[in-house]
Amino acid sequence: MSPEKLAQQLVPRIRAAVDPNRSESFAGRAMTDADVRDSAVELRLQGDTAFAASAQKAEVLYQQAVEADPAYVVP
Repeated sequence: MSPEKLAQQLVPRIRAAVDPNRSESFAGRAMTDADVRDSAVELRLQGDTAFAASAQKAEVLYQQAVEADPAYVVP
């Protein structure tokens, strides 16, 4: 694939990711603080479940929870 064709495919997607209101194909929405917190809690719960099988996998999920909402503390 030529650089020009790659750019033609990537540029609209990058613009849609940065400004979802400018693209008709972007179906996302801005996340609220509550959405971010819910995501962190969900990742923490998944980490708790994963801990039974693998502490390492649980650690990855806990790190993602903290990255999703830095104010969220995993006990």
